[in-house]
Amino acid sequence: ETRCKVVLLPMTGSDATCCYELYKYNYIQGMHILKFYTFDFRVIRGIISGAECCITMKHHPIIFSMGEKVPVLSVTNKEYGFMKNQGALSLFGLEKYCVDLQSTSDKDVNKMFDDVWNNREMIKRQIEEKLGELKKRRENFLVLVDEILKEDKQ
Repeated sequence: ETRCKVVLLPMTGSDATCCYELYKYNYIQGMHILKFYTFDFRVIRGIISGAECCITMKHHPIIFSMGEKVPVLSVTNKEYGFMKNQGALSLFGLEKYCVDLQSTSDKDVNKMFDDVWNNREMIKRQIEEKLGELKKRRENFLVLVDEILKEDKQ
């Protein structure tokens, strides 16, 4: 049983199979599975934008969630995925929300989810602040590149 509405959101064909198996064998009241014939990132990002929180093993939902200011808990059981997901979260100072399932107990994963859930408004503000900083860095970079290109033409 969960206090949240759970939406299983496959991003690839193999995800759809996995989501269906989870749904079939671990049905939770209020759990829904979304079936798509195309895995359009715009649709997926739109759905994530309406979420209170995203739990994912994959990298792209983290990127989509950060862009939509949605708190994330990343859970993974592979070193490569852990490093990749932790790197994405570290851009926002949220790397502590990347959990290695091989070295973390179920109890600690639940505590981490509770932390994300209970602090989601603070996390949203932190994401928004970091997005602003990243936007300024991007703008400064583009100005610098433009100046370099102008000098090169002369």
